[in-house]
Amino acid sequence: MITDRVRTDGYRNAVLNNPEVFKGKVVMDVGCGTGILSMFAAQAGAAKVIGIDCSEMGDVAREIVAANGFNDVITILRGKVEDMDLPVDKGMEDSSRRLAFWDNVYGFNMQPVKSKISIRDAFVEDVQLSDIITSRELLQKIDIDHVTYDELDFHSTFTLSITRDATMHGFVSSFDIGFERGIPHPEYFTTGSEGAPTHWHQVFFHISEPFAVEKGERIDGKWWVRRNAENPRFLDVEIQWKEAVEEAFRVQRYRIH
Repeated sequence: MITDRVRTDGYRNAVLNNPEVFKGKVVMDVGCGTGILSMFAAQAGAAKVIGIDCSEMGDVAREIVAANGFNDVITILRGKVEDMDLPVDKGMEDSSRRLAFWDNVYGFNMQPVKSKISIRDAFVEDVQLSDIITSRELLQKIDIDHVTYDELDFHSTFTLSITRDATMHGFVSSFDIGFERGIPHPEYFTTGSEGAPTHWHQVFFHISEPFAVEKGERIDGKWWVRRNAENPRFLDVEIQWKEAVEEAFRVQRYRIH
């Protein structure tokens, strides 16, 4: 993630351009990795920074912190966030699987497998802006400072305008991040296809039956996001959609993990 310049530059600018927010404060960096964000906080004047990581990188972070002279400010703890009873989850991990593989496997049609996968899994990948054929719609705004677990389950409606004649293969979701509250110099970046690539990529929700659309048409839909009952790190997503002239909604369910 440190090689993700959009993400790292965004965090660095939000921290270093707003030192008054960090000066004299105690900062916790959950999932600290190399400790780069912890060191930004220390540079901004934090009185104490606690970095937490459950992987072996936590040990490496200690060495990096020491090598850069921050031992007096930064403490790296290795362990699971859950064991520390902190309500923070790690982000979604990438997936490189592709549905097209199952169209022809050594000359055999594996379509039933493809159908199963398309129902169960969404794909974390980069979607090119040239492949986007609709307008963008806001599904949910989340205030990280005050959001509760229950509020992470939500339902939204959406309306998309088709921007060119094409075949619609699915839906793409992304998120924008804004560092706004309590700082004089807000910082923003997007993980959408219109921005520079990030390690978060986008989430592609493949629909089992692609369909032709024409410029100017409208897609109406409903979107549900729920934490998976068995593993709260996973998200269950249900998308219902229809063309404006249709009466019945099509439905597909996905899992993000």
